Amino acid sequence: MVHALTFNPEDGNIHIDGCNFVVRNGLTEADVKLQLHEFLRSESNHQNGYAWQMCRGFNLEGESAGLALCFHLDRLVAVHVGVTLPGIRLEGGWPTKAAIDQEVAFLRTSLGSQLARSFQGSQEEFSWGTAWVLFDAKGFLASAGIRYKN
Repeated sequence: MVHALTFNPEDGNIHIDGCNFVVRNGLTEADVKLQLHEFLRSESNHQNGYAWQMCRGFNLEGESAGLALCFHLDRLVAVHVGVTLPGIRLEGGWPTKAAIDQEVAFLRTSLGSQLARSFQGSQEEFSWGTAWVLFDAKGFLASAGIRYKN
């Protein structure tokens, strides 16, 4: 089964097709782990109040996608979104800048369409938080996601 991700522009919730669970602001780590256990690939607790859960097995606009869920003090505060585009060029096992630019363009178009924003800049503001899509030069990767307001 394909589990398509749909982003709601009204509240920042992420709906997962075929799953009776909505990723939303304030969820606990335990809630997500219980409901998304089949997608959970790894976890990381930084011992500073921040923890991450990385999930795979989704698609965004037909392309393979994953979510990295960021928790602060056991509450979901942000979700990073990544895609794997077919046929991207690698050098030494790593994507080229051109491949990363393709991912950024794809994410900008996909999230722009779903969130009804242009993403002409690197981020868009909403009543519920912020969404971003950009090239992260320090990490040398496409960076996209949503950050919820407290």
